[in-house]
Amino acid sequence: MDVMKRTEEVTVYYDDALKGEIEDKTRMAELINLNKARKAKAKSEKSAQAAENRILYGISTHVRKIEKTKQKRDAEKVDAHRLKSGPDNKNG
Repeated sequence: MDVMKRTEEVTVYYDDALKGEIEDKTRMAELINLNKARKAKAKSEKSAQAAENRILYGISTHVRKIEKTKQKRDAEKVDAHRLKSGPDNKNG
């Protein structure tokens, strides 16, 4: 009778474990590839550093080129309106 009772208990525990009601203590740990974990950490650190550098060091190359073009165009516009000195100019 004692053996029969133990068999019933094991069956009950097994059924409960299958239902997820009792946590199985013999579960294996999740395996981690250390090389991939190291690379993922380095990648996240690099992206954080890049975000910080974008804030610290300014604007993108595209925006910088646009600003340089605008400055050049404005300088040419000012030069076009500048008075030129010459023999017929009283100031020159």
